[in-house]
Amino acid sequence: MSIAAHGCHKALHRSMNSKNCSVVTCATRDDLVPLPESELRQLSQDARGFVSDRFKARENYEIVRRKMELLPKFNHNELDLGRVLGKGKFGVVTEIRGFNLSEKNGSSSQHSLIKSHGEIRNFMRAHCTHRGSHDTTSSRYAIKMLDQKHCAYEDDFFTGVVDLAVEAHFLAAMEHPHILSIRGLSVDPYGSKSFFVVFDRLYDTLNERIEEWRFQQHRITRGFNGLFKRKIKNKRSVICF
Repeated sequence: MSIAAHGCHKALHRSMNSKNCSVVTCATRDDLVPLPESELRQLSQDARGFVSDRFKARENYEIVRRKMELLPKFNHNELDLGRVLGKGKFGVVTEIRGFNLSEKNGSSSQHSLIKSHGEIRNFMRAHCTHRGSHDTTSSRYAIKMLDQKHCAYEDDFFTGVVDLAVEAHFLAAMEHPHILSIRGLSVDPYGSKSFFVVFDRLYDTLNERIEEWRFQQHRITRGFNGLFKRKIKNKRSVICF
């Protein structure tokens, strides 16, 4: 759906009588009223179509689609969330302290894909935390989802869910040691208000990572320079002999 079509779609839904619609329970500020559930569902459907059309033209669409399908899926109530790690314009990143997995999403099913999901889910539950340098327990994973205050605005909601869906597709398409790895998705489809992404938690800021990379590069360069000098010295010794 084009942005212009979305604008027409918004005007149509503003004419709806919200008193006859059930309202989604969203964690919004007291001065914000969430949109009717029917309108959020329609906006979610439009967002899925918008993102799908954008990525279908890419050569690796089927690979990314398959990878997202293979990622384990989680219900929001299966996550034991900790403190908020950061907020962006639309999203909120929160640490995952543990997984409270339900049996119905486990590995008991005979279906190979669901069984694989169950095995990965159980692995993530068993390795959700690790010991830090000061013998402190730290979480390995974090979750990113829409800041629910945007349920009150059509433009913000549509843009926010599209932004998160696009990010999930890009993370699934890329594999790089300096890019966060996507580890799971919500059971709810992308585009919905409850969609979220599970990825490795990042403990360093970008500036700290850059300094670490510079230090590593310096060590590597110094090592090569030392090796090069030793080789030259050895060659001179052989010539003198």
